[in-house]
Amino acid sequence: MSTIKKDLTFLQIININLGMLGVLFAWQLTIANMSGIYSFLGAKAGDLGYLWLIPALLGLLVPLIIGYLSDKTATSFGKRLPYIFFGSWITVFCSIILPNSFSLLGVVVIFCIFTAAINAALQPFRALVGDVAKKNIHTKAYTVQAAFIGIGSTLASVTPWLWLKFFGNAGFMHASTAIPLEIKFAFYLGAIVLAVTVTWSTIVTKKYLPTSSGSQHGSVTQSENVLELTKHMPQVVWQISIVQLFAWSGLFCFMIYLTPTIEKIIFAVAQHGSNVLPETSQETLEKSTVLTGVASGVYMFVSIVWAYGIALGAQKISRKYIHCFSLCLGCVSLIGLPFVHTIPMLFLDMIGIGATWASVNSIPFAMIANVISEKKLGIYMGLFNITVCLPQIITSLGAGYVLKVWLHGNVVLLMFLSGFLLLLGAFLTVFISEGVKT
Repeated sequence: MSTIKKDLTFLQIININLGMLGVLFAWQLTIANMSGIYSFLGAKAGDLGYLWLIPALLGLLVPLIIGYLSDKTATSFGKRLPYIFFGSWITVFCSIILPNSFSLLGVVVIFCIFTAAINAALQPFRALVGDVAKKNIHTKAYTVQAAFIGIGSTLASVTPWLWLKFFGNAGFMHASTAIPLEIKFAFYLGAIVLAVTVTWSTIVTKKYLPTSSGSQHGSVTQSENVLELTKHMPQVVWQISIVQLFAWSGLFCFMIYLTPTIEKIIFAVAQHGSNVLPETSQETLEKSTVLTGVASGVYMFVSIVWAYGIALGAQKISRKYIHCFSLCLGCVSLIGLPFVHTIPMLFLDMIGIGATWASVNSIPFAMIANVISEKKLGIYMGLFNITVCLPQIITSLGAGYVLKVWLHGNVVLLMFLSGFLLLLGAFLTVFISEGVKT
């Protein structure tokens, strides 16, 4: 593969990353609504973490496999685009089926397929930027990507609320356990947005790809396995990986339990151990789920603005200090969340989460792309994805136990734990060495 890469204009960077908007639109719908959907179908609050466990395991394995395969793939559409395209279209079909499930088992199965497919699309997008963009614009390219993550996630988060705003409350349709119409509509819209944006990026990005030359196409050699790659991982990758473990553990705990937390702090719904809300509180559950989406939309919108601040700050100060500061802001928001009791204060509290979200989706990947050669970028991005999925697995297994045994069902107290984890990540960020190794 030719190592000569074109100087990309801002518009070209946008075209390459546009598909990420659709991917995150679909992904954020599940992040903001899956705990609510599980609850609509009868799940108990203490079991929410366990219900996220299998999708988390798939999120751990699939990117690693796809990253390895994409490094070895040689097509007229490059290494990454085939996986992005087909993974996205499987996600499109799952987005249509998932909100029509009437059983807890059914929605778990579809969510697992959805998770595998969307990870097959998401992870190659990370490596695609490294394939196409020169190193001197990696931070700019990844912050544009982070901005699209924020835009797609914001639109996804507020879509159910916008439906209610313009069309009213459609209730639970024909069955008491049915998923509300506004959430179904959001998933349908997500399928359309994903299909359009990824198809556009696939077509447009092709002409920016470095040319390949048959057997010289860069890839991980057959003799190299995951253990060898891990052994020779640059120091900065190890350091940022440890930071990610703590940062994402805090974020996942926040995301999984935000809906029941909002029920408690905003709507004053009593939490009795891990018991599901009574039948008479289904309307409150619906309101809490929709408000969770709007709150997510607020911090996603903040992440868009913060992403541009990161690009400017990285030029004037060290990227690691920008990352450290962003994690600290998220810590303050999480620790302050239990003391929030009004909707305006809830939205104000989401500002710090937005700063953290923008940073964890840009700075670490820019650091990785700068120290890994492009012929191994896919597999290393897959390895690095472990630092996103492993915390979700730990949170899925551990948070439910902590909630039941130590916190006696008081889900709000989990926000303190989430904030403490972000603080640990911020502290460890200071020790990252940013020197470039190839």
